[in-house]
Amino acid sequence: MSSYIVRVLLPYIVAEVGGREVEISRALYIGFLALAFVSPIAGLICDIYGTRRIMTLSSIAIALLIPLYLHLRDPNTVIILRFVHAIFGTFALAAGLTIASEVTSEGGLGIGFLRFSQGLGIALGPIIASILFSINKYIPFYIASLLSLSMLSVLMLPKRNYSLYKYNYRRRLSEILRYVISVIRHRVILALIPIAYAEILCFSILVSYYTPYLVLELNFSEFEYGLFIFLESIAFSIGGYISEIVYRRYRFRSSILASILLLISYASLYLQTSHTMILAIVAIIGFVSAFIINPVYIEFSNIVKEDVRGFSINMLDSLINTSFILLLVLDPIVMILGSRASLLISSAIISICTTISFSIA
Repeated sequence: MSSYIVRVLLPYIVAEVGGREVEISRALYIGFLALAFVSPIAGLICDIYGTRRIMTLSSIAIALLIPLYLHLRDPNTVIILRFVHAIFGTFALAAGLTIASEVTSEGGLGIGFLRFSQGLGIALGPIIASILFSINKYIPFYIASLLSLSMLSVLMLPKRNYSLYKYNYRRRLSEILRYVISVIRHRVILALIPIAYAEILCFSILVSYYTPYLVLELNFSEFEYGLFIFLESIAFSIGGYISEIVYRRYRFRSSILASILLLISYASLYLQTSHTMILAIVAIIGFVSAFIINPVYIEFSNIVKEDVRGFSINMLDSLINTSFILLLVLDPIVMILGSRASLLISSAIISICTTISFSIA
């Protein structure tokens, strides 16, 4: 939750120190780039040194970094701090994803519960941020710093022996990479990856490029923008829990239907300028997104071996998150066409990836 309190206030912090639309977008998407490149390394380190240690160190680092946002006076330094913050956040997420994958492989709702808890944190963070920011701009950052320490609850997890994993990784890293590739090449996983790729990329476009349009063109207030993130996230949270149950029954059909609904939602959002309709559509986007992104992790968790789970599941995560690299390509395009046009790009991406997934299946 702490990172999402900061995230909802980032556009206003960057604007306050003289940042323009392009700096606001960069501050928002720089975290996605960290997620794309750091995930497999974080997963590897989790396997070697343990999820408890990594989660603990990441939690403390994030708690120390968050208050620094209040003391920066240049948009570029805000972007740099956001990147460092995102790296530690990626380590924490990698540890959480490893734990969730273990639970799912044992028949539990690990991935579903992870997405539920993430969505709940993303949803409540903006509401807390917008309320506290209206009182005093310093309070939400200190609250976020304290909340990041809640991840220390991972210390209650039982310890595991990682000495064998450390030995295996030093001797068999190339072998493990080949194994991960062989798992990814399963037909059902290959069919699910394109639509998951599209969902992740389009979400990052929504919160990186569409956000400046909401703030600068449609004059969304801090509360309205917080509500925008809240509705998308709480819908994703609810969908995340339900999606694992639905997918186990309907398999690929549920994912492809959700992808079609997502395409319709993004196209509809482009046509809207009404604040109320925008908020309603973004809730639909959040709900159906969970039915697209979760299945590939569920299938992967059911196949992957236990002793390489952390590296493997985060390697998959990194593969899907490489879509964030395309945000760099979109920078000049959005500068020419405008932030609102990014939704048309999202619609095109979803339609192409849905066609690819359907042809593979």
